[in-house]
Amino acid sequence: IFMDIKEILLLHHSHLDVGYTHTQKIVWELQRGYVDLALKLLDDTKDYPEYARPKWTVEVTAEITNWLKTASPNDIEKLKSYIKENRVGFSGLRYNTTPLANAEGLARQLYDIKFVNEELGGNIKTVNQHDVNGIPWSAVDLMLDAGIELFIMAVNQHLGGNVAKRPSVFRWEAPSGREILVM
Repeated sequence: IFMDIKEILLLHHSHLDVGYTHTQKIVWELQRGYVDLALKLLDDTKDYPEYARPKWTVEVTAEITNWLKTASPNDIEKLKSYIKENRVGFSGLRYNTTPLANAEGLARQLYDIKFVNEELGGNIKTVNQHDVNGIPWSAVDLMLDAGIELFIMAVNQHLGGNVAKRPSVFRWEAPSGREILVM
């Protein structure tokens, strides 16, 4: 079937692996640098036509809470302005999580949503779970309670099987009977 593609959407982000590819100290230095580079990219493209201006997604909230520890007041204001312009967005988990997490651990993963929304002007409605195969069923209710509307899973195809044929969109029913949209 021939499809007339009118728009291609890209999710610009950096991936966070703590302790897997580098030591923690180096990982945090790299992640801070990625946020700085993303802000520079947004600065360099601010005069582009609106349709051509890139946007950046902070994959996990730990990236931004760590960046804030060393960011200048000017850079924090710049970040807030790009959030207001919808050029910076956030995924709601603190880290990519494990299928073995308990309910308390999963709930703690979502705590930063309130901070990012209230202190930085974010509007977190999405959770990304990248490179980890699986998440506990109870996460659905916790995400919904935290205001999450979309759950994006990018499972590691090399270490586990696909949840569904890719690409796909489906509704995942929580233990409560409520549903979340999943891509």
